[in-house]
Amino acid sequence: MGDRRSGVAFRRVDSSDFVVLGQVESPLVDHTWPPAFLVATMAPVDVMAPLDDERIDKFTRVLLVDDEEDEFVLARDLLRRAGDGRFRLEWASTFDAGLDLLSVNTADVCLVDYRLGAETGLDFIRAARSMSAVPLILMTGRGDRAIDADAIAAGAADYLDKAELTPALLERSIRYAIERATKLSDLRRSEELHRSIIASMPEGLLVLSADGRVLAANPAAGRILQIVPAALIGRSASDDEWAWLDAEGTPLFGRHHPLLLVKERLMRSRIVGLRRRDDSLRWLGVSTGSMRDGGRDAAFVVSLEDVTEARDAAERMAQVDRVNALDRLAGWIAHDFNNLVTVMRGCVDLLIEESDPIDLNHEVLANLSSTTDRASDLTRQLLNLRGQSGSDARVVDMAAFVVTLGSIVRHLVGDRIEVALTELTEQALVRIDPTRLEHAILNLAANARDAMPDGGRLAIIVGVEPAAVRSAGSMDGHHGPSDGDRVSLTVRDTGQGMDEETLARVFEPYFSTKGRGRGTGLGLAAVYGTVQDSGGDIRIESSRGAGTIVRILLPRVAGRASLPA
Repeated sequence: MGDRRSGVAFRRVDSSDFVVLGQVESPLVDHTWPPAFLVATMAPVDVMAPLDDERIDKFTRVLLVDDEEDEFVLARDLLRRAGDGRFRLEWASTFDAGLDLLSVNTADVCLVDYRLGAETGLDFIRAARSMSAVPLILMTGRGDRAIDADAIAAGAADYLDKAELTPALLERSIRYAIERATKLSDLRRSEELHRSIIASMPEGLLVLSADGRVLAANPAAGRILQIVPAALIGRSASDDEWAWLDAEGTPLFGRHHPLLLVKERLMRSRIVGLRRRDDSLRWLGVSTGSMRDGGRDAAFVVSLEDVTEARDAAERMAQVDRVNALDRLAGWIAHDFNNLVTVMRGCVDLLIEESDPIDLNHEVLANLSSTTDRASDLTRQLLNLRGQSGSDARVVDMAAFVVTLGSIVRHLVGDRIEVALTELTEQALVRIDPTRLEHAILNLAANARDAMPDGGRLAIIVGVEPAAVRSAGSMDGHHGPSDGDRVSLTVRDTGQGMDEETLARVFEPYFSTKGRGRGTGLGLAAVYGTVQDSGGDIRIESSRGAGTIVRILLPRVAGRASLPA
């Protein structure tokens, strides 16, 4: 019934008997016959006869793994009677041959005999499951329920008792196995899609049981909580390792814990604070939902959206709005107050002129005059802050101007602080109001003095930055002069420095760290206004214990200085 010599003999099955087509070195297809079945010889080799794609699509490809030819003949006959030419049968006569065919995915379903020489069909199923998704049906001749249960546990789609096998039963088992495998494959793809979507979400997701235990967590939840997601499984959502705060910063615990409230009511973007393992504070928008089973809440889903940056931006905008409101109020008050001070100063000057210098009232009037000067200076700072002081901008040589202020600066900071001024050989011309420039430099010097109560070093440096050689990091990313040469004024001290929170607020009007009665909070705000009105930019670098560097950049102008050096 076939040639057992080396090579492969293909046979075509018809309704009567086997007809040997011949000995060949490669697969052969005879298109003159309906290719209902193409099978191998009795030799222990596996064979697949290739068909064109259009013809393959018409068949259900069945792989039989069995070491007995009689079983192959039985399967062939059953499939022929059940399938009306719809099945293509392939036979692998050894354990390894069957695995080889499955590895190239040439079958839609695989029939596996329980006895395969030294190994069993259960061994084959376990090996096949790790390499192929083709549904497997175990065929036994014993009707042993224990073996059948082991087959299902190993991953078989079905099991059949050969003694009870009929064409209809075989066809139904094959059809159900393929349909089930298709549905499982679709389900796996759907699960993989949803898993990838959830894993890529920037929001943290937690699935909680009814008693508040974590059932599942995505990677974003792990990043937010600073823990590996797998380590969250089984832990209580109210674990005190994380401290939760309400929007005002009050701790939330017990029945008020935000992740335990999900059982009482659903939440939508409730803002809560989370104090994490590294003691950092993040603000989260917490939303919850329930997963129902049989009309009851079986689990709860918690979404954690990190809104820290958005919250900080909103707070900054609110602060800007408050500052703008105060700015408008300050401008209105400053105008009216300046008018009152002007009248007061005029009256005081008249009284001083008419008073006798040796008169006791003359000293009182002098003190009153000094007080009106300070009041006038305060209103000028307020108006400078708003750019409403009627600035008298002129061309000023910054280097020469700083040198002329040397003695005033030294007197202002005292003997315990060493003052170093640059002596620039070239002119550093800028257009600025010299009075406002003087106030700005003296304000910076006074701040440096207050930061060095035990003494230190203050350096005021003037430089020129040619546009052609300007470095990429010289504040081009900030507002201010970007084209042409620039003049830089740097004030550096060795004082106490500032932390990041203070540094972020130094230009806010009325913000001061000097304590009640020691500062108005307008000094740096006025400096900022002067620089901005002159088309320049200002940057402050500082850290606690490392001193402060204030750097001002102004456009360099051509011409001659209006003020003498």
